[in-house]
Amino acid sequence: MLGLGNLLALSHRPGINELACVRFRYDFGRQAVFTVRQASEGEHEKHQVSGESGGRVLFSGKYSMSDLLSRIAKGGEIKVTELTKEFDIAAHRERYPDGIILFVTDDKHKLHFPVQDAELPERAGSIVTSLIPAEQRSRKEDD
Repeated sequence: MLGLGNLLALSHRPGINELACVRFRYDFGRQAVFTVRQASEGEHEKHQVSGESGGRVLFSGKYSMSDLLSRIAKGGEIKVTELTKEFDIAAHRERYPDGIILFVTDDKHKLHFPVQDAELPERAGSIVTSLIPAEQRSRKEDD
């Protein structure tokens, strides 16, 4: 396989996300197919793809695309931070308690997404890309 990395199914339409994940899970590999929370209020369970067929759910299902877009609309900002021995991922989470880690890039330039069954790299040199709420962004450099 040449150059295929990850599939992120991030449409506002859960059915399209599920179809993309099912269609491409063999091309990308099951571990490299991701989506956001599938079920929305009012969506009937029988219309959802079961198990891992719908892709690995980002953020352990805590956030949907609407949640992310709402944070951006309220002034949230994408922030890129390199981890060091002094400023590790725990320090990042402490400084930005309401921030959402979108992904971490390790020292070999591989992306790692926050899913329930995987640990994010915490080594110095890893780069954290996160969505920081406006109220935390304004005080970020004061610490």
